[in-house]
Amino acid sequence: MCQNDHFIDRAKDWDTKSHRVKNAESLAKAILKHVKLTGGEHLMDFGAGTGLLSWFLADKISKITAVDFSSAMLEQFKSKSWPCEIDILQTGIEPDFNGLNVEGIISSMTLHHIEHTLKLFKKFFDVLKPGGFLAIGDLVTEDGSFHTDNSGVFHFGFEEQNLVELMKISGFSEIKFSIVHEMEKGFEEGIKKYPIFLLTGIRMH
Repeated sequence: MCQNDHFIDRAKDWDTKSHRVKNAESLAKAILKHVKLTGGEHLMDFGAGTGLLSWFLADKISKITAVDFSSAMLEQFKSKSWPCEIDILQTGIEPDFNGLNVEGIISSMTLHHIEHTLKLFKKFFDVLKPGGFLAIGDLVTEDGSFHTDNSGVFHFGFEEQNLVELMKISGFSEIKFSIVHEMEKGFEEGIKKYPIFLLTGIRMH
C-alpha cells in the first residue's frame, strides 16, 4: 500500500513464489481455526494483492472486496476464477474504505507497509459490523533483511504486546496473537527464517 506501485513489474509472477503461497495457506488455515465462517460473510481483504489469502477462504464465504493500492496486483486478482462474488477497491496512501460494512477483515503481509498502525486499526473497527472479526498476518520483529528493498516499509515487523495494546485502544475484544508460520529466505550466509504471526480480534458492539 505504498505511494508508488512497486508491484507493477512483479504482479504477473507474484503467485509463482511457493513461499508466498505457503504463507497465505498457513494464514488461512489459522484464520479458520480462530473464526467460524457460516458461508454468508462479506470479507474485506486489505492489501489483497493478487488474492493469495482470499483464495484459500473464498469457497467458505459469499463475497470478498479486494482493497489494494496496486492496480497491477488488482488486475491479477480480477483475472482469477473466484467461487464467490468479488469487488475491487483501489485506494490511496491513506486508505479510504468507501463506506464498506463487512463481517470480517483479513490481511496478509501488508501492515508493515502502513505508517500509522493505530489509525488503521480504528478504521478497521469502523468498517466491521458488530460481531465482525479482524485477522491480520504479518512479520514478527525482524532486522530489516526480509525485503531486499525497504522502500515503502515502515515497520520491520511487530511485537505482540504493542499490537495487542493498539487493538484494545481501537475497541477490539477477544484479541489473540499466535505464530502460525515461518517464511524462509536464502542468503549468501544461508537460510534465514522469519516468523509470521496471526492477530485476531472481534468488534463486540
